[in-house]
Amino acid sequence: MPELPIIYTVRLDLTDEVRDEFERWAAGKHIQDVLAAGFLSASRFRSIQGDPQFLHLYQLPNVELLGTERYKDVARNDNTANRLRHGVVNQSAALYKQELVVNVPD
Repeated sequence: MPELPIIYTVRLDLTDEVRDEFERWAAGKHIQDVLAAGFLSASRFRSIQGDPQFLHLYQLPNVELLGTERYKDVARNDNTANRLRHGVVNQSAALYKQELVVNVPD
């Protein structure tokens, strides 16, 4: 049986000052960069109840990907992310190993 993907979550709020530009960056350049670095998928969600306001959900083939130069280059070479970082608040990130899947449509 093949290894199940690792789930990487990033939850955050944005200040009004950076919100519009951050959302354009996150939905465009950032997703393309992480996919090119080896992520299997990338999704963004906006909370309809509760905080933080945003959830970014990524699937990785393995945890080791986060230690590769290809992945580290995403952050090193992304001037937009570095410039907007001051407007990202209430941020948390976590890695999850999938334990069970029930009744998920293909």
